[in-house]
Amino acid sequence: MVKEEDELGTESDHCRRRNAIGVIVSGPSSDHVVLQPQMQYGLPIRIIIFNRLCTSTESVPSLQTGNNGFIGKSLGRRLLKNRKRENENTFCFTPGCVKAAASVINNMNASVNPCDDFYEFACGSFIKYTIIDDDKPFQTTFSIAGDTLLNKLRIIVTEPIKPDEQKPIKMAKLMFKSCMDKEKIERDGLEPFKKMLEGFGGWPVLEGDKWSYTEFTWKDIVYKIREAGYSVDYLIRFTIGIDLKNSTMRAVELDEASLALKGTDEKSVAAYFRYMVDIAVLFGADPHRAIKELKQSLEFEIRLAKISMTAEERRDTAKLYNPMKLADLQQNFPTIPWKEYLNNLLFPLTIQLDDIIIVNSPKYLSELENLLCSTPRRISANYLIWRLTAQCVNFMPEELRKRELEFLTEQSGKTERVPRWKECVGISSDRFSLAIGSLYVRQFFDERAKNEALEMVDGIREEMNKILSTNDWMDDETRRTR
Repeated sequence: MVKEEDELGTESDHCRRRNAIGVIVSGPSSDHVVLQPQMQYGLPIRIIIFNRLCTSTESVPSLQTGNNGFIGKSLGRRLLKNRKRENENTFCFTPGCVKAAASVINNMNASVNPCDDFYEFACGSFIKYTIIDDDKPFQTTFSIAGDTLLNKLRIIVTEPIKPDEQKPIKMAKLMFKSCMDKEKIERDGLEPFKKMLEGFGGWPVLEGDKWSYTEFTWKDIVYKIREAGYSVDYLIRFTIGIDLKNSTMRAVELDEASLALKGTDEKSVAAYFRYMVDIAVLFGADPHRAIKELKQSLEFEIRLAKISMTAEERRDTAKLYNPMKLADLQQNFPTIPWKEYLNNLLFPLTIQLDDIIIVNSPKYLSELENLLCSTPRRISANYLIWRLTAQCVNFMPEELRKRELEFLTEQSGKTERVPRWKECVGISSDRFSLAIGSLYVRQFFDERAKNEALEMVDGIREEMNKILSTNDWMDDETRRTR
């Protein structure tokens, strides 16, 4: 029986092999399961209510994403009671409702009693019949939606370049085309990359004793890498975004380094180090020199990880919001010429000493100053050029791409590379996100979707305020801060 009723969230959207479900369980007096979808706020939202299947007076489990907690029957009924139902007896047959209901039903294993194993009941068929591709470590309904998005982006970047298109759009399409040209990549080999590295001052592990530290500063390499269009997040993550406490303004945001080392356990570190050495040797480095020098670079990256905040610490967003004027930034962290540094990264734009900079972790910048001052230039250069090289492996000959896959297999278990077109679409859309985004909006975006999303957000905010005003576990002072 499919009946319209408003409720909390989309159960099927959270089905995956190792993920939990967000639902409310209630238990009136009937022997059947009622599946209740609705187009509330313009989007399909549904809940499964179990009648008399769960008759215990104890708390009934409610599995929630990221929190396998419990919610009692009485609280479940109260949450349901608090929602307004404009028309409880109508049925929803909009395309969104039909697709949502079909998705829920296809994912369910109705032969299982939900009170015995709710996860198997809600997602059993999804787990049983979903095939995980060899190029993926897992499969979820979100990754399936991501594949749909990639197919649409592929249509965009493979369209012929039009004479009147803006330069960023042309560059995005050219980047995709270059990425897909395997014959040229194999024919050219590593020479284009070696020449590029020479322009950045050279990779010490390749040049050996010929490399001169007197001509090196880490800032100059960062400037050159930025000018060439690559990421410069290897020491300080640099972004421009909306000021979270003043959404009418944009601000420069400085954060901790984006690290390639994903974990400091012995197995992860060993696999990462072998990968570093093998790539350097494939570039032509002496194996013994590569082991010695890249071990020092690895230790440098580990020190970066140690001075960074933990994932738990970063959950407190208030700690990540530390606005200060550029002049104060310079005074607080004087060993880095911040005005020069930021203006080089922003060129041709400029910022002044009274402009506001959001610093996510002042402690990190202080520790980074000490680390950079105490680290030999050769180690810093090897680290920065290694990170740049690793970023470019997708554009390199197949031998290096195979070595990267071996590393990824050790890290995540996937045994096949993502199809090349997916890699190239991802690279193009990442490098030229605004250009690709504008084309996507023109070609695929329905204007009604924005209005529906805004209605949904307004509705969620309204319901949240109702919950906060009626709950019995929050004191009045805390409630007033919402």
